[in-house]
Parts: sequence; structure tokens; C-alpha cells
Amino acid sequence: MSTKLRMTRAYWDALQSDLRRPHAFAAERVAFAYGRRGLVPGGEVIILSTFSPVEDCDYEDDPHVGARIGARAIHEGLKRAAQLRAAAFHVHLHEHAGMPWFSRVDLRELPPVMDPFQHVVREQPRGLLLLSDDDCVGLIWHPSSPKPTAIKDVTIVGAPMRLLRGDRT
Repeated sequence: MSTKLRMTRAYWDALQSDLRRPHAFAAERVAFAYGRRGLVPGGEVIILSTFSPVEDCDYEDDPHVGARIGARAIHEGLKRAAQLRAAAFHVHLHEHAGMPWFSRVDLRELPPVMDPFQHVVREQPRGLLLLSDDDCVGLIWHPSSPKPTAIKDVTIVGAPMRLLRGDRT
């Protein structure tokens, strides 16, 4: 199933701004993004509508990774997804221009962070989003799917409108 992601320009700008805030020891910021899934001819579209930054106190001091979040941050993300009955995404930023891609550490450690979301909102997908200065890639697990697929495109709606190709294939 082909997945497309949509967000407003204001949403993109706010998410970018939030993920660039400095932290006392974490080199990266993390947020959980939420949206609703709809079926369209040829696939599905997820419209992102809100996000929740991880609180400063919920980062763990681990110099081996850019950011490590604790159980309370994950619990808060799960709680918010349940309240919204929404698809949920772990989001972080690699500050550079061009297409980003997940590090080996990201691909090893982030999927287990998102696994519990499949039990909280069974009808909605879960995933990972990685932003750069001007691009975005994502992986998505559809309900009951053990393997992720790449998000095929990301559209930022608003002036100027942008279509980002979210896959690396």
C-alpha cells in the first residue's frame, strides 16, 4: 500500500522550529507527531495535525546517541495517541540540506519505541519520520504489519507548496 503524508506549511515550520531548540545535554530533539489515516485510490494518505515535543526532563543523558528518551516520554506519546485515536510517528531532525536517512542506531532502536503504539490505536499506522532542513523521509508500519514500508511522498501544503519524495528507491 502506498502511503502519502500531508501537513500544512505552518505545521512543518513549527515542527522544524521545535526540533531545533537546544537541550542541556541531548544533541537532538524528539517529538511525536499525530494524524489521521484515510484511504484514497491507490493507497492511503495521513494528514498530520498535531505534535507533542518530548519534555526536557524526559531525555536521558547518553553520550552514545543524539537523543535518548525515557519511558515517561513514550508513555505520554501513547496516551496522546489513544486520546486522539491517531496514527503516531516518532520524529527527529538531522540538521543538513538534502534527503536525510536513518542511522543504523535509529533503525535498531526506534522501531521498538513505536511497537506499543500498535496495541493502543489498532486501526491506525505508526512510524518514524526524519526531517532535514528541506526534506523528510519516513517509515510506516500499517496495522498488523510486521515490516515497515517507505512513505512515498510528503506534501507541505501552503505557500510555497512543496512535494518531498520520502523514499530512497
